[in-house]
Amino acid sequence: RIGYFSLDYKKLNRLGQPTGQLGHKKVFAIVTGGTPNWIKHLLFIIFPGFWLRVVFLYYGCTAFSTAYAGKLSYRNPAKNHPNLLKNFEKLGKKFNKKL
Repeated sequence: RIGYFSLDYKKLNRLGQPTGQLGHKKVFAIVTGGTPNWIKHLLFIIFPGFWLRVVFLYYGCTAFSTAYAGKLSYRNPAKNHPNLLKNFEKLGKKFNKKL
């Protein structure tokens, strides 16, 4: 759905696709999933952090980073994991320094 505001439908690339207009955006995504971290590292290509990077690069973002939260859910929210939140804060600050 973000294609409506993140793509320029009047300007097409070599493949005939609309070009991304989010070149001014830097994205840091916190990704959750229902599997342990070791599986995420083994099968990284099926995880949202991998394909979200590809999607946002298509939309023209110049910087993108992710952090994986593991088994978070409605019944197991991030607020119940202060160490995880501290880790995400550290990763966010590290990403910010790179910018």
